Amino acid sequence: MVATSTMISPNRRSGRRGSIVFIGIHTMEAPEGPSTAENVASYLCRPAVQASAHWCVDNNSRVRGVYDGDEAWTMPPVNPNSLNIELAGYASQGSSQWHDSYSMALLDNAAVCAAEWCRKYAIPLRHNSDAQIRAYTKGFVGHVDVNRVFRSSDHTDPGVSFPWADFLKMVGKKIGAVPPPTAGRPNCVQFQRAVHTTADNQWGKETDKCGEALEAATPYGGRRYPYGVQYTQKVVGTTQDGSWGPASNTALYNTVVAVQKALAAMGFDPKGSDGVWGPNTDAAYNAARAACHL
Repeated sequence: MVATSTMISPNRRSGRRGSIVFIGIHTMEAPEGPSTAENVASYLCRPAVQASAHWCVDNNSRVRGVYDGDEAWTMPPVNPNSLNIELAGYASQGSSQWHDSYSMALLDNAAVCAAEWCRKYAIPLRHNSDAQIRAYTKGFVGHVDVNRVFRSSDHTDPGVSFPWADFLKMVGKKIGAVPPPTAGRPNCVQFQRAVHTTADNQWGKETDKCGEALEAATPYGGRRYPYGVQYTQKVVGTTQDGSWGPASNTALYNTVVAVQKALAAMGFDPKGSDGVWGPNTDAAYNAARAACHL
């Protein structure tokens, strides 16, 4: 268990003006050390600083600075919609520095915070694209990502070398350690058939992987292929030749329609079955995943 303490900052807005959709990741721009979380949390308690965060985290502890129900002054203009973690270290760190023993312990502690939020607010394990940020779609964001979309500050944290894939895997493992609901899960067989995976009514890692690959391949998801083009072609039920062309786009459209119908049948309304993966379909998918995931 990570050592946990509380130093509530006066630099916050009591209550929230919007729903929670983002988990924001930041660097403190402070040196790594065993008391960095406590030192920075104490600094953020000074009224003159005019900044705060929900959690400050280092390699051996986390310090609560703002409660979830209040807005931290961290990442405009999405403070009303975000929960934020400040990490000991710098945005300028390279890959090797993010993977040293200190940072790996730091990220593991931060994953505890993020996993709690993912469970509580149904946040998916996804580093959001610009389109998803602009649409206020649930997911993880860096301060730099929000600034690139909304241009509200000059922050670049957590930096170009931040290990998003590794961190989200850590969060996923923490979520897996939390007991899931044991009753009342909707039947997900129709969804599994839509994404061409084993229809066993067990929403686990492979069903997750199929859903992620499908969403990522759409314009809304950034037309990405995180598991390779051939895997995504398998998900959409077309020839797995590694070349994404008109046939794959048609299969993608048909698969999104099938997924939208499956989600509606499960009780998660995507507001139609038009073959377009947008905010409504994404919200329905994330709600279904949260309800069904093992």
